[in-house]
Amino acid sequence: MFKRSLLEQFVLRENRFGFEAELIIKSMRINRFKIAEVPVQYFPRTVTQGKKLRNMDGIKILFVIIKYGLFKAK
Repeated sequence: MFKRSLLEQFVLRENRFGFEAELIIKSMRINRFKIAEVPVQYFPRTVTQGKKLRNMDGIKILFVIIKYGLFKAK
């Protein structure tokens, strides 16, 4: 959960799987609040049930973390 005033301080550019990483990195840069992990119950789907995540998506997420975390892209 984020305050609207925090989210209005930056522009989100990523879509798909990089969105979460960009959101967390940019919000931590502006406002150094602690981030808490909240446990959820998860039941993974199979490919036939609609699972869309592939290995390439993991590589894209890693690229987003490097892009916004190390190089401070805007």
